[in-house]
Order: sequence, then structure tokens, then C-alpha cells
Amino acid sequence: MKKTVLLLLVVLIAPALTLSAQEYAWGSMFSRGNMMIGGDASLEFNGYGSTQLALYPSAEVILFKPVWGDLGFLDFGATVKGRFGLPLGGGDLSAGVGVLGTMHFGFRGLDFPGSEYLEKVDVYAELGLGFDLITSGDRLVATVNSGVNYFFSDTLAVGLNYSDWGDFAGAGLSVSLKLGPKPVVKGLGVDFRGMAAQAHLLQFYALFYAAHYAGGFYPGDNYPVGTGTIHRVSVTDNDGVSSYLAERALLDRKADGTLLWSLKYSDDEESIYYEYLTTADYMVLTVYYDAPEEGLLVLDAANAQNRAAQEEYKTWKDYSTEEMRRETVRVEAGSFQTSRYTYDDGESDVEFIWWLSPDVPGEMVLYTATDPEEEVRCELIKITKGNRAKLQ
Repeated sequence: MKKTVLLLLVVLIAPALTLSAQEYAWGSMFSRGNMMIGGDASLEFNGYGSTQLALYPSAEVILFKPVWGDLGFLDFGATVKGRFGLPLGGGDLSAGVGVLGTMHFGFRGLDFPGSEYLEKVDVYAELGLGFDLITSGDRLVATVNSGVNYFFSDTLAVGLNYSDWGDFAGAGLSVSLKLGPKPVVKGLGVDFRGMAAQAHLLQFYALFYAAHYAGGFYPGDNYPVGTGTIHRVSVTDNDGVSSYLAERALLDRKADGTLLWSLKYSDDEESIYYEYLTTADYMVLTVYYDAPEEGLLVLDAANAQNRAAQEEYKTWKDYSTEEMRRETVRVEAGSFQTSRYTYDDGESDVEFIWWLSPDVPGEMVLYTATDPEEEVRCELIKITKGNRAKLQ
């Protein structure tokens, strides 16, 4: 019998003497052979009106760490756990001991924004059998524990736990001391921040073309520095009318010929503001955005991939338009003497009409695109002055 117990102890403790030099891309707080010495204190109830303060001293050893490539975020082990049930209302004192299998799940190395708060979190579950030494009920019981640990250091962990022992179940707090080395985790190497920046840039492009390409052309060359326009873009279809405001302004004309612009998109739910630098022919180079969570972002739009995502610069003069007549058009911004142009792409039922005036920055006073199912209308509602950079 003594030899059997000694052999069991060797099997459980020997892995703690083995160190692993493997690095993981995604890992946990545990290496194979680590031990956890600690205890839980839980307030537990049963279905017969009894309440106990349950104390669980425990000793655990990590026996197995499965690895998939360089992923090692799971750990399996075994724990010997005692239980002392101190009666707080009804029932008697109880005491027992159990053996449980354990599983841990770690979050080290994920690298996405905010993941640093998960680095020291350990989610665990335990399942096994308990034997009550002092009890008025069944001696052999099923026992389950689960919870979350937070490591304040490489060794000290404090957690919240759920406990279930026989007829009693409840929740409480735990404190544990981990013995043994923490594995080396190098991280997944995924540039989540770069992916987030690219997502912000794609959002900019979507709003940029909604605001600056409405009507099929970019703002013209007659934007004085500090001057801007606000247009209301409305879409009418079978579902009704939806609209948004597109505000743009030229903030600066730099010595090297580059232009600094602002763009503001507003609808019933949100308002988004950008500043962006372009070449003289309106190729976007850099986007500035004050993101709600990340703060000020400087997004590179000048690389080959992002340049490929940009539409070729065009004005209404690049289309085969027909000037119908001179018209005085009244919009929310006032009355303007305009030239009316129409365009038919020859491939669809859409009719494009522009009302343009050199007295308006960007020239566009009114634009409509009409087909049998919907109409898009872009109307000048205000010319702004005194616009200045906010994000530089």
C-alpha cells in the first residue's frame, strides 16, 4: 500500500520538475507540472433549507498541455480537494475529500486591442467525485467547480467560483498560489491594430465617395481656402425617404501643392469627421480621424493597395454631357444662376442631371439621378467660411 501511494505521488509531482522551453503564440498561465495550492470559500445552499459556509482547501497539478502547432491555451490536471461545511442555518457540520479532473483556458498572446486585460485571466472547470467523512446523507457524491482566476502576479491568483458538492451548491471567492514557471508566449503576430486602422480607412472611403463623389464627380478647383459646402443627399424609393448631410471644406493649400480637406458625414444616428491630405489632382494621401476609442489616428492612404481602392478623379466635364439651358435654381442655400447638364450612360435607365454654378465652391448646386425605382437628390443647403483644421 505504501509503495502504491508513493508511486502515485511521484506520478503527480514529477511533471513539476520538468521545464519546457517551447514558445507559444497563444498560451495560458500554466506549464506542464505547475502546482496550485489554495482554497475556496463559498456560501452554499441545499434544497432542504440548510445553509453552509463551505471551505475548500486544494492542491492541483497540471498533468497535460495539448499543443496544436504553437497554440497551447488549454491545460488539464488533477486536484485533491477537501471540504468543510460549517452550518449557518439548519443542518450539521460536514467534512469530506474529493479528487477532480481539471481544465484551464488561457488568453495570453491574442494581441488584439484590449487583450492585455485578458492576459492574466484563467477560466477553469473541475469535475470529479467527493467522499463525505462527516455527513448525515450519502457519502459518495458528485462534485463540480468552475470559475475565473485573475493573476495579480505570476504566482498569486484571486478568483470567483461556483461550487457544487452533493446536495449543496453556491458561489464564493478563491485564493491560489501557483508553483512553477510560466510558459513563454510570443503572441499570435496578427496586426489587429493594423486591421482596425484599415477598417477605419475603408469607412472613410465609403463616406468619402458618398460625400465627394455624389453626382459622379469630385469638388472642383474653385474652393478658396477656408471655404466649404454642405449638401443634403436624399434617396426616395418604395420605402420612403432617407437622407444624410455631406460637408466638405478646403482647409489649407500647402507649399508643395498638396491640399488639406475636411469631410463630415451626418445622418439621424451618427456624425463622423475626418481631415485628409490629397495631391493636387485629389489622390488621397493621408487621413486623420479622432476615433472614439483609439484617439487620433493617422491613416496611410498612399500605399499601392490603398491607391488602388480610390476612384479615378473626374469632374462633370469628363462625361459626355449635354448642356440643356441656363436655369435659375432655388435651393435651401439660396438662388443660383446655373447651367443644366444631362448625362445618359447608355447602359441603364438612370438619368443624371446636374445644375452647376461657378459661384459655388465645387460648382454643384443640385444633382439628381432618377430611375424607375428610386431618385437620388443632392441639394446645396449652405456655403461655409472660416473652416480650419481641428486634428493637425
